[in-house]
Amino acid sequence: MKKAPITNGDGEISALYASKMVPAYAKMDESEKAAYRRNQLLRIVRYAKAHSPLYADLYAGLDDDFKLSDLPVTTKNELKERFDDWVTDRSVTMDGIMEYIKDQNNNGKLFLGKYLVFRTSGSTGSPAVTLYDRGMIHVSNALDWERGFPTLQVRNQYFRRRCKFATVCANPGFNLGSGMLIYGKSVNIIKRFGSKLFDIFDPLPELVAELNRFSPAMFSGYPSAMTVLAKEQLAGRLHISPLLVVSCGEYLSDDSKKTLEAAFGRRPINAYLSTESGSVASECPFGHMHVNDDWVVMEPVDRENRPVATGRADKWLLTTMGNFIQPYIRYEVTDRIVYHDEGCPCGRTSPWVEVEGRTDDTLRFRGKDGEVEIIPWLIYIVLTNMPEVRSFQALLHDENRLELRIAADDRVSTFEKAKAVVDETLAKHGVRAHIYLSDTPPGPDKSGKFIHVRNALKSEPQP
Repeated sequence: MKKAPITNGDGEISALYASKMVPAYAKMDESEKAAYRRNQLLRIVRYAKAHSPLYADLYAGLDDDFKLSDLPVTTKNELKERFDDWVTDRSVTMDGIMEYIKDQNNNGKLFLGKYLVFRTSGSTGSPAVTLYDRGMIHVSNALDWERGFPTLQVRNQYFRRRCKFATVCANPGFNLGSGMLIYGKSVNIIKRFGSKLFDIFDPLPELVAELNRFSPAMFSGYPSAMTVLAKEQLAGRLHISPLLVVSCGEYLSDDSKKTLEAAFGRRPINAYLSTESGSVASECPFGHMHVNDDWVVMEPVDRENRPVATGRADKWLLTTMGNFIQPYIRYEVTDRIVYHDEGCPCGRTSPWVEVEGRTDDTLRFRGKDGEVEIIPWLIYIVLTNMPEVRSFQALLHDENRLELRIAADDRVSTFEKAKAVVDETLAKHGVRAHIYLSDTPPGPDKSGKFIHVRNALKSEPQP
């Protein structure tokens, strides 16, 4: 196998190599695939050890004949504590990044002219920052183009419809969906005119009108937001006919699947993405989400990090092999998965997974004209983007009472700021709520899952 060309001394993967090797991998036999994956792993481990002080410490004395299980497990909190030593570019600091993201206009622009910045708290409730170098962007784009379509015929039809792509996500917010789209429009003429971001903060009638005018060939976004829009389609107010309906960023429930298919006449495709690694798994025509194991290593484990060969796993360990600025190697991901290594009728030999993913609730408030649905991302994004908030949860009770659980250095002043931004967000959708600060700290539920936005009426007795 020819070694990967490096575009510069920073170790970025070239766009040409990514676009060549993603389809080439599918044509390799199993021994070639195994050798390719080993070379990928060796390259990222060597680079991390040579350029990251953190990994230099972790891998002291490590030779090239290591087994993956020889490498220590890493966690979000451990890596955050040594962020400046973790990254491989000494000009990157957490202080510099936090100053950069204070300006929401920087979303989708390159920090230091080199790196996209994303901020997320994920399923542990602890905010974190992820950087993508250009190589990681190239890998993500190649995986989306080669494996994001169920068939070549659908991809060709999408191209004939001028690649009109609509994504419903949060803007502002340094999240993966908006950041990648804004950056893509700045460097790619097809994306500039064919892609459009629809902001979940906009009132529903405005979203419907804009989508009708745009008429996308691919409709993508958070399933909670897409389900609300699907109901508008069923009611006759939205009238779009996408070739592809792609769900990502949240758990896609069976009820949402049925609603989306009824509204758009297409079985929704479920994409498993993570901010840390981009595309983790891509769905085949038989509904199986196959791991992109040429660029991602997925190790299913139990709570004590013991390997789980197949079946249900409490969490998994991520190693991503395209990101050289911020290597994630045996990194703990707390999503529960069901791991399959049996064959698939589609012909792909990579393992496939079922994912629980994010399980936040859509909140149903009383508005002046009836019930108003507020998707969880509306609250999640505005609070995640507050640097004062270390962790939070929002719980809806009866009579439009919204309980905020906040972890911050100054809980009272942080709550006042949080209350103001949540009030403003809800007001845009015609909702008035009584928002109050809870004495209960944010934390996981009995199952160990951290749910940021929850409808407490479903599970708690009311006075």
